[in-house]
Amino acid sequence: MTSGLYIYVNDVDAHCEHSGAIIVKETEDQFYGGRNYTAKDPEGHHWMFGQHIHDVPDEECRKAMAQSPGW
Repeated sequence: MTSGLYIYVNDVDAHCEHSGAIIVKETEDQFYGGRNYTAKDPEGHHWMFGQHIHDVPDEECRKAMAQSPGW
């Protein structure tokens, strides 16, 4: 069984730059209006940090989810 955390921060780019962690996935914008990155701690746990960039209308989000693998 796995679990994960999504932690909101005020400035995700600055947080990523100064985290000192192993970056698993670089910071990037997401179709749902967020911007995030994933880091790995010394025990191998993955942490996702992000911030809200803009609101996305529900219909636009549903369309993007239908076109994105894994959603």
